[in-house]
Amino acid sequence: MKAKVLNTVCLLMATGASAETQLERFEGIAEEMNTAMLQMMINEIESQGGDGAALRELDGMFPPWTDEIRAAAGCIIDSYVEEVGSDEVNAMMDRMDEVLPQMATMTVTESEESGSLDDMSPAGMSLDRTLEINDSCGMMDLQIAASQESGFFEAMMEAGATVPGNN
Repeated sequence: MKAKVLNTVCLLMATGASAETQLERFEGIAEEMNTAMLQMMINEIESQGGDGAALRELDGMFPPWTDEIRAAAGCIIDSYVEEVGSDEVNAMMDRMDEVLPQMATMTVTESEESGSLDDMSPAGMSLDRTLEINDSCGMMDLQIAASQESGFFEAMMEAGATVPGNN
């Protein structure tokens, strides 16, 4: 999985615990992104001649947020705010809102080629730094567990195996 896609997946569960309005706003964005990213993966599998049915059966890549996920997400946003400021965190969410309507119509490859996922990190913060923050706040481990719980990993493997030449 490319770093941009991984970072976007990490951001699916990140949120702003520093202000209730940021939390509510980002939780909504994350829910929409969860659906859009899953559709992008289905589009990718099917564009390569595979069958996305196993992925279509999922409600999303991740189950609903838990208190543990919210705590990790709060840690992430607090770190972002500390490094780039609250205005930039809000601007990041604005950019996410802008890109969401297009995401479900694209493949993962198209999104990478178009750069549509490039602005999913706060401006002034490197992709490597956002991944470090996500990992240090425990979000990576929580996302892996959530992906296993939702059945996403198994469905992705099943769908991926239907792509010609992927056996």
